[in-house]
Amino acid sequence: MAPKRREDLVRGPRAPRLAWGFAAHPAGFEPAAVGLEVRFFRARTCHGVPFRPTPSEYCCRFVSRDTALCRPGPKLRSTNGAREQGMRSMVGGEFFGGCHPPERTDLAVWWFGRHSEGVVGAPYGGGPDLEVTGANSEVSVHPGTRNITSVIRCEGQRPDPRRPHALLLHSRPREPLVPAPPTTVRELRFRRSGVLEWGERRAPELQEPTDAIVRPFVAGRCDGDTLPIHRPVSRAMQAGMALGVIDPVVGSICGRVPFQGPFAIGHECVAEVLQVGSGVRGLKPGDRVVVPWSVSCGTCDRCRRGLTSKCTTTARSTLAAYGFGPASGDWGGMVTDTFRVPFADHMLVPVPDQVSSLRVAAASDNLSDAWRTVSGPLTACPGGTVLVLGGGAKSIGLYAAGIAVALGASEVDYFDDDPERRGIAESFGARVLPLEGARPRRGGYDVTVEATSNTRGLQRAVRALAPGGVCTAVGYYVAPTTRVPLMHMYATDATLRLGVSHPRAVLGELLEFVARTGFEAERVTTVTADWDQAPYAYAQRATKVVLHRAPLIAAEPNP
Repeated sequence: MAPKRREDLVRGPRAPRLAWGFAAHPAGFEPAAVGLEVRFFRARTCHGVPFRPTPSEYCCRFVSRDTALCRPGPKLRSTNGAREQGMRSMVGGEFFGGCHPPERTDLAVWWFGRHSEGVVGAPYGGGPDLEVTGANSEVSVHPGTRNITSVIRCEGQRPDPRRPHALLLHSRPREPLVPAPPTTVRELRFRRSGVLEWGERRAPELQEPTDAIVRPFVAGRCDGDTLPIHRPVSRAMQAGMALGVIDPVVGSICGRVPFQGPFAIGHECVAEVLQVGSGVRGLKPGDRVVVPWSVSCGTCDRCRRGLTSKCTTTARSTLAAYGFGPASGDWGGMVTDTFRVPFADHMLVPVPDQVSSLRVAAASDNLSDAWRTVSGPLTACPGGTVLVLGGGAKSIGLYAAGIAVALGASEVDYFDDDPERRGIAESFGARVLPLEGARPRRGGYDVTVEATSNTRGLQRAVRALAPGGVCTAVGYYVAPTTRVPLMHMYATDATLRLGVSHPRAVLGELLEFVARTGFEAERVTTVTADWDQAPYAYAQRATKVVLHRAPLIAAEPNP
């Protein structure tokens, strides 16, 4: 059914004649089921502008049955941005004439001109089933119409102020609507050591039926990002590779000039799904999801073996990853307005309903990395003893200590020279000691976690293993000849594990663990900042930085 034209009139008993029409508006959105009354009254001012009403000029206002949606009142005001058009919104006291509406709004009323015209907002994103009923008449907007607003205008007969006329708006149940995609989006870029800035890039689009577009609203700073942010390492590492003192594989991950800016940074986030391709079956707009740092297909031989960060489908070099720069693919970073995720049914892992997004801000990388260091070894050796050497991979070591306690380790020792981090580890239930001046006992730990990111720490962690023990190293060891006590490992039947993490392979069990135990991973977060403050916050010398903003359509659990 085609929308009715402005000239089409509807009449009701003892009601003024109402002109119903339709007008395109870029800021429409879907109203919730809500009842309104249209009340007409005489006024000497409208939009704060004095005027002398003629017999046919009456103001009208919408009075909502839900006062949270519409604030009634005869006093009409407008903001500077709307004064030229004489436009005003009466929703929740917010004024946004001609601008984008609030991120989440159920109903809007606009006022046009000097007298008695109102617009009831249609869906932001368009294409709803919207029914407007009033004065014994009905007007319907059917699927396929986009950005339609219904216009109610007093015309001809005088309205009777003593007889309010009912207007009912309701919409049929449908999936959450999302903003129409812009042509460009903002992303956080690393420029050089200590300097980050917002930049613009083309807005992402669905390229394959299995793609999804997501909007991150919680983002964590990975421990590895602090290397280029806090130290000018690019030229030094380039020279090191040329001289043979840094392994050349670094260049295949971070570029020929490692960490050379500008590039989009950030690879930990919780996001909301905005759009899915026709081939996506397990996700819908509004879902809260964790996005792994590495891009994988889920079906190749390596992915099926759990080596999702070494996917043969997506990697064009050593890695396919978000936030590592062009050498790891043109995926961009996660501190951005929106980004594309391929193989969405495989890549995107829903966050359990009862788990706060801030709690799993680092699940894309650091929290998953910590999980693999202790969960597997403690499953093989229940109640084992755990040693964590921290200070390099700052948050990973803390997460590992906390998870080990939660998994029932009989003893967890955490070594670090930073008193703040020792306090966090102690709050999880670990015994804490300074890294310098204290020595972990040799041959006494079933599980060790090396998070100092240096050769000395690696040697100490290996030598601290009990017979049959497992050491997992999570740091960067860039020298081509890192010294490891292999003969000692032989004598104690020790195992050393190191390598990139494979978050997609463990995210399901990690999130189930957090939901089941209530593990308070957010204790590790030392700086929580507003999303718009990302360039400043991301450069802070802190253990764990987390950015956040309100979700548009995803629902957070009640605190």
